[in-house]
Amino acid sequence: MFHFKLDENADPRWREPLEDQGHVVTTVAEEELAGTKDKNLAAICLREGYSLITADLGFAQTLV
Repeated sequence: MFHFKLDENADPRWREPLEDQGHVVTTVAEEELAGTKDKNLAAICLREGYSLITADLGFAQTLV
C-alpha cells in the first residue's frame, strides 16, 4: 500500500483506480493546500510520507 496526494491539476478520476488497489489517496484541494508553492508542497509530502501525483511539468524542474 502506498500513500498518494493528487495535485490540484491532476485528474480526480485517477483517485478511484488507486483506491481500488488499496492505496491511500488524498488531494491538495481536500487539505486546503491549493496554491501552495512547489517547494513547500514537496516538503509536506515528504514529511507525511506521500508521493505527489501532478501534471505540473514545472514541478520537476530541478534547476529552478
